[in-house]
Amino acid sequence: MHKVLTIAELSSHICSYLDPSSLAATAQSCKTLNGPATPALWTDIPDFTPLVKLLPKNSWVIKEKKIKLTRVLLPSDWDRVLKHSDIVKTLGHPSASCSRDCLTLDDDFFTRFCAQKPVMVLLPRLRSVNWCALRLPDRCLSMFTLLLGSNLRNASISTLGKDAGAKTAVAGAVAVLSQNSPCMRQLHLEVSSRQRHASTSISSALTDAIPSFQHLVDFHCTSVALTKQAMDVLASLPDLAECALRLPQIHEWSTGGIQPRPFPNLKRLSIVASAEAYTDFSRAFSCPQVTSFDLDVITVPKSQTIPELFSGIRRQFHPRILDSLAVYTSPEIVVTESMVIGMGATVLPGDFAPLLDFARITTFEFSPPWAYRISDGLILDMAQAWPFLQDFALANSPFCIQLEYGATLRSLAAFAVHSPVLEAIAYPFDGIAGRTEGGAIPDDLYGDLAVNGAIIPSTSIVADLTVQRCPIAEPAQDVAVFLSMLFPELNSVDVCEATVHDPRYRDEYRASWREVSECLDLISGGQKVEQDTQSVSR
Repeated sequence: MHKVLTIAELSSHICSYLDPSSLAATAQSCKTLNGPATPALWTDIPDFTPLVKLLPKNSWVIKEKKIKLTRVLLPSDWDRVLKHSDIVKTLGHPSASCSRDCLTLDDDFFTRFCAQKPVMVLLPRLRSVNWCALRLPDRCLSMFTLLLGSNLRNASISTLGKDAGAKTAVAGAVAVLSQNSPCMRQLHLEVSSRQRHASTSISSALTDAIPSFQHLVDFHCTSVALTKQAMDVLASLPDLAECALRLPQIHEWSTGGIQPRPFPNLKRLSIVASAEAYTDFSRAFSCPQVTSFDLDVITVPKSQTIPELFSGIRRQFHPRILDSLAVYTSPEIVVTESMVIGMGATVLPGDFAPLLDFARITTFEFSPPWAYRISDGLILDMAQAWPFLQDFALANSPFCIQLEYGATLRSLAAFAVHSPVLEAIAYPFDGIAGRTEGGAIPDDLYGDLAVNGAIIPSTSIVADLTVQRCPIAEPAQDVAVFLSMLFPELNSVDVCEATVHDPRYRDEYRASWREVSECLDLISGGQKVEQDTQSVSR
């Protein structure tokens, strides 16, 4: 062995680049390399299996890919386990140094394992844990948290909800973490839909626990609605930068008044709530420093609530700070057309007026499965109001209802002229309206690109156009030429595959858009050949 490998710093640095199998081989090669290789190998482990295998082989067996204890563990059986568990810093993450195998622990194994351990804290140096990856029964969760030391920084707890005691275990785990993990910086909590109807105990546990997490930077809990008390404490945390919450259906925020300076360092905010609950929340908590906001709307709102929703977003955020805005409904929420029409949930062009004040918007998505009326004027206003726009999506979900295709090909020209850094577009427009009887595209559809009977070159960098169920008329080649003039970087379009039945979207539309995509590819290829030829001639 070369003498350089006896230098601890160098050998440790080399081990940090090795894969798990190489680390294991290195650790067994000689005493000199075992020292630096062992910590590198055991710092990150995928689950408890590697530690369990350190127990004497006569104390456990494998049956049907499950590890089972065969006898009572003696104090001397724990020597190797304790030596290596003291090294572990990350448990249950994909980047673990030890590779994962297909073995799991028997349902009663973990309970017996914890009951016979010779120390209170088995993982004193653990900093990060992902509970779901450990593949243990949810009822063992609170028992597991008792094994952890005070160094825990990041915890991700996601339950399957199969165990009858899972709800109690989650509440208990939150309570234990609040007492034993004062340095917690990231807490992600996700319970199954089976537990949400009985999440009162979890919500109460969070209410008591959050005050203990004074160094929390990232909090994610979109499956359990927080109480007003928990929200008030969360809003006071000085370091909280990213937060994802679920609001209760009962509106409790309006009586609390505006907080003096809520969420002082919050940058990213995600909310799961009804439109009504969010509107009330926006009145109680102002977040002028937030740069990114996501809203998952879980119910179909009444018609009068939709303008209030837009006003609430404008009220809660600063017009020169917010740069990313997304409003949508998760796919698991079932919304039917009859529900939307019955509630009168129609989004009108004027509803978007408050959002036009956000001058720094770079990413915009608004796609709840409601009814929409979109116009050329609305698209023009958005393009002019948001000069830094990079990604634009409006009513682009296949479940959105287009009462009429008010936006035409002319609206695309607004982006070509006013959105110099825009890269992706997705919204419904009418590819038929405004064209001549023979299908030709008149100059007025080019908008401000048409000057004195000529089309000036576009500098747009749009490379991704999603057309969803947009109507289109033949000949498709004319549309392809039109799009290539507006967006020189565009070489195809993303065509909706009709994920929902919509009689207004005919098969011939889909076929025509595919033809447009093929023509764009040919045009793009021809332009590239021409550019290469000119380059060679120079």
